[in-house]
Amino acid sequence: MTGPDIERDRRWWLLPAGALAFGLLLTLPFWLGDLDARVALAVQAWNDGHGGDQEDRWWWLVPYYLPTVLSLGLGLAAVGAVVGGLLRPERGWLRPGLYLMLVMVIGIGVVTNLVLKDHWGRPRPRDTVQFGGGWNYLAPWEKGTAGRGKSFPCGHATVPALGFALWLLWRRRRPALARWSLAGGAVLTAWVASARILAQAHWLSDVLWAVVVMIVVPALLHRLLLQVPESVRGPPLARPRWPVLVGGGAVTAALVCAVLLATPFFREFDVRSDRQAIGPGPWRLEVVADVAEVTIELRPGVAHALAVDGEVQGFGMPGVKVRRRYVCGDGVARVELAVTGLLSEHSASLRLIVDPADLAAIDVRVGSGDVVVHGPPAVSHIAVAATTRAGEVRLPAGWAARF
Repeated sequence: MTGPDIERDRRWWLLPAGALAFGLLLTLPFWLGDLDARVALAVQAWNDGHGGDQEDRWWWLVPYYLPTVLSLGLGLAAVGAVVGGLLRPERGWLRPGLYLMLVMVIGIGVVTNLVLKDHWGRPRPRDTVQFGGGWNYLAPWEKGTAGRGKSFPCGHATVPALGFALWLLWRRRRPALARWSLAGGAVLTAWVASARILAQAHWLSDVLWAVVVMIVVPALLHRLLLQVPESVRGPPLARPRWPVLVGGGAVTAALVCAVLLATPFFREFDVRSDRQAIGPGPWRLEVVADVAEVTIELRPGVAHALAVDGEVQGFGMPGVKVRRRYVCGDGVARVELAVTGLLSEHSASLRLIVDPADLAAIDVRVGSGDVVVHGPPAVSHIAVAATTRAGEVRLPAGWAARF
């Protein structure tokens, strides 16, 4: 290692520290103003101006599934490098393979998903009051209720951001490949992030901190695994072949299962029903869901007696089934939503706009999620029965609910 290289290695801490400092600096506009909301509103206005269904076009759907493909490819490459490095130590593949594998496990799996997304409780844009949901906006790093919102940071964006980890790996030995990895990762990260913001699944600040995480974690692991003097590493040792192959096969199987368990799914719920279909006389609205954020707006004089818009999305093994059912007649309109299969995460939202004319009762049963009802004082006589095992029931002031 030459003198300049040694000096650079002594300043290794500048990269992760600088990334954290720069991330905090860029977060100031989100803390001091409403930049998140303004970006989300601008994207929504652009979508509305182009037909209102841009998120359903293939060029915006591809980024939803792209991280799964990238994760599988890079994960298999990392396992292959580790196995090859153990069998043929002279190739020098072991540490680069471990580096890439640990970046994915720690950066994407532990820090992003287990520590932050699952426990920080930041609502997604579509779940906030400003965009038709029932939760209040939380600024980046503002702690919410664990499990009540998994917006922070953007998990999808962390996968293409692995381009930075590859740049660190190749920047000295293969500088051209390193530059292409960095540029390609930046482009794919921007594409994936734009699609997630368009779908109202993430705020711009979620993307910012996803990138910061995927700079800090690779920088630390690069220092620990790859910037180690040869005298410390010790001589390469040959390993018995069969334990390496068996171990590599087990890790590969675990990786494939983990990636398959993170396969995204998405379904929409769209129902329009007129008064005639429900039946004459007073009628009853029933909503049953295992997991859903339910918002009911009682709006006199709307075009349909009942309009339901909803979406279900999450991650799970291929074959996840989403049961969406709507039945009406004999004075009852019933909306049902259930998801079955091996899941790692899923969320759902149901937004119902109801003409309260002749509506006698509302019955909502949710396993997990909030139930929010909006309506003018003139319709407060409607009986509301709402239950949720994990969530809140919120009614307009002066209304009473049966639980």
